[in-house]
Amino acid sequence: MSSQLKSDQLFYGILLLVVLSPLFFFPSLINLYRLPKTVLISTLATTLVWLWLFLTVQEKERQATFPLAIPLILYLGISMLSLVNAANPYEGIFALSQEAVYIFLFWIVVNHVRTREQIENILLWSIPSAVIVSLIGVYQRFGGDIPGLMNIAMPGSTFGNKNTAAQYILLLLPIPYFFVISTTDRQKQRLFAICAAIITTYLLYTGTRAAWAGAIVAFLALVIFFRLKKPSAEPQIANIRTRLSDKKISLACIALFVIAMNVIPPFVVPDWNLTGFPSPTGRLGTALELDKDSSFLNRLTMAANTFKMFKDHPVLGVGKGNFKIMYPSYAASAIKDPDFSPEVQPREAHNDYVQLLAETGTLGFLSFLLIVLVIARRVLISIAGKNEIHNMLLIVTLAFSIIAILVEASLDFPFELPISFSFLWLFAGLLWVICKKNSPHMTDPTSEKKGRMSLRWRTFAVGMLSALSILFAAVHLNFLRAEFYFSRGTIWFYENREGSPQPAERDLKTAVYLNPTTHRYPYMLGLFYIWRENYDEAVKATLQSLRRHPYYINAYNNLGVAYASMGKVKEAEWAWKKALEIWPDHSEARNNLATVYAVQGKQREAIALFKESLIRNPEDKDAGQKLKTLLGQAGQHQNR
Repeated sequence: MSSQLKSDQLFYGILLLVVLSPLFFFPSLINLYRLPKTVLISTLATTLVWLWLFLTVQEKERQATFPLAIPLILYLGISMLSLVNAANPYEGIFALSQEAVYIFLFWIVVNHVRTREQIENILLWSIPSAVIVSLIGVYQRFGGDIPGLMNIAMPGSTFGNKNTAAQYILLLLPIPYFFVISTTDRQKQRLFAICAAIITTYLLYTGTRAAWAGAIVAFLALVIFFRLKKPSAEPQIANIRTRLSDKKISLACIALFVIAMNVIPPFVVPDWNLTGFPSPTGRLGTALELDKDSSFLNRLTMAANTFKMFKDHPVLGVGKGNFKIMYPSYAASAIKDPDFSPEVQPREAHNDYVQLLAETGTLGFLSFLLIVLVIARRVLISIAGKNEIHNMLLIVTLAFSIIAILVEASLDFPFELPISFSFLWLFAGLLWVICKKNSPHMTDPTSEKKGRMSLRWRTFAVGMLSALSILFAAVHLNFLRAEFYFSRGTIWFYENREGSPQPAERDLKTAVYLNPTTHRYPYMLGLFYIWRENYDEAVKATLQSLRRHPYYINAYNNLGVAYASMGKVKEAEWAWKKALEIWPDHSEARNNLATVYAVQGKQREAIALFKESLIRNPEDKDAGQKLKTLLGQAGQHQNR
């Protein structure tokens, strides 16, 4: 009895993760969405793995399986190998620790979700969170504001960015429709229809064309598949058509609601079209003129530069997690990136497959492709296996979600985000289980015995997962602590600057101590020391930042300022020239270098640099004013 209770607790833990993780954020952090969600998922996954270890020891007859173990270990191993020559291997280790946790979730689901009812319960409990996220997003679209819920791109709901929220909604999109089609209870059918209508409305309100493309391609892929497989799946297809026909009123009501929520508000809500949110029709219109769409063209530019990164490192790439480190040196390698600047330096390539190629090379990309192909093969074998319509609907629902997010990854970066990537692996686990139940070739008792591990190896395997998971959770939690101190010190520096600066300095130093693997914290500490005119410490902190990010142009510029303030002119010149070598459009570094030349009496060099700054950026008032002064001084010398 107690064993069964603990097994149920593990299942409830999966439900808790599905419900809480999309809603979780930390208001006082600068990174208030991504890192807190990572920590929550990591903590819950670690708890589940340790409970799994306890059950493995206690229930000696219980089977443990690790599907996809070979391709997954191959992928993780190649990714680790890519870090040998990486500029910052710590970034890759952190990225791999997150991916490993999500893969652990896949194995937890495969081993502990055993029935169709459990799969349906997990999907059912995912709906309330999706509805809450959608309602918040819809409220924001109508001009509402929720204190503490900062948004980079509205309406971002609990994700802070509409594109990130759209990835999550895309994964959850088919689930309420599944329950609308499968349920026979009229009241439940209406409730699920309302949920489907709200979620679909918010997906359109995000204006995220990548997510729309994912949904459309997933739908068309499944339609084409059933067309091609019609002879062998005729009974199931006929059953699905009958169910769709029976639910046509509910589906029509969903469509009407979604249309009304997009057509009516412009006429009844003041300033609906003036709030900075593009309408779905407007976003669809831009998709028809991609050659004029700056956002799409800029992403193509970034993809071209990232592919150049891959061409320079074709076998193992630049190192997992090192795209953001290397990209400044490639931002103009193929095509000059118009979005790149000292203020805007991308963390992701907005194309996960090109980024995967650049970071892990051909070997890493092929190993990931192998994982996808093995899952696809399992679906193809089992989708028309037993004549059970409910199983088939579940397979179609989960396959839609996975295909949609895989397509979306070619236009965005869901693999770099905790919710979208963890839910992808969680859904892959659910899909693996239901495919096994729907295929007559995968339920033979003799095949189960062949795949069974001995107790010793079972315990060792789960024990290794437990040790790794607690290590990863501890690291993630420690990084969350570091982010808290960093955020408090940074917010004081940029927003308050009231009272003694010592607490802010202490917070920034604590952040560097807790997480010495990132360039962000020592960079901010160096900037703080420049403001305090403590240039020795500023140099030390900035050099530490550059050891973690050797292509960080902002750090080179600050290093030049600190050196120049100490009277170390040659070192300052080197730092600014290094920044310009990486990114020739760095106006501030060029103007700083020109100013030093002017002070040294090198007027020709200074004038040439200021002129170049104005050629590259005609709106550079600082360069224009200083050039005017220098030209005036040069004219006075000539008159003498």
